[in-house]
Amino acid sequence: MKKTLLSIFVFAFVSGAIAQTEDAFHHHTAFGLKVGANGANIMSNQGDFDPIFGINAGLMAHLHLTKHFALQPELVYSGQGGMYNILGKDYKINLQYLNIPILFQLMFGSGLRIEAGPQIGFMLKAKVAQSSDDAITVDDSFKSTDVGLAFGISKLYSSGFGLDVRYNLGLTDISNSSADMKNGVVQAGIFYLFANQ
Repeated sequence: MKKTLLSIFVFAFVSGAIAQTEDAFHHHTAFGLKVGANGANIMSNQGDFDPIFGINAGLMAHLHLTKHFALQPELVYSGQGGMYNILGKDYKINLQYLNIPILFQLMFGSGLRIEAGPQIGFMLKAKVAQSSDDAITVDDSFKSTDVGLAFGISKLYSSGFGLDVRYNLGLTDISNSSADMKNGVVQAGIFYLFANQ
């Protein structure tokens, strides 16, 4: 709960700063929702993991700084993790994060956007399971935060709907063990901006 409240506070702070910037520079801000699918994996020095699928969903704020440049902070729930094999048995690591990417976007007249920026993730829950019936909570085995980079492309249509494809590259070790583990997540989804102009 503390991590969730902290994430909401950070997103509210960034959105508030955007609103003040909008007043100062007379550019518009749009707020929206997004939802999509994840193809997640864990990169480790202890062996290969197989990808798993999850979902992402959250809020976004979009500020036009100039005609071709924008800033877009987001608050996104993200299901991540990976699959590993021990003695012929597959085990799935399910990691639930609340991510806050701060994206810098280069915008084109066609609605195409190229985006990149830093991201911090707050761990909500970590579980390991051989099947959905025997999941074990392993929160203490993973660090509470994850720092990474997000980059990708998106396409906004005149209706306010858009498509987004992104890769989240983890930069910090997320494991509390001797193993070095980093997140890698491909995200694809749709979004809607309520105040699109």
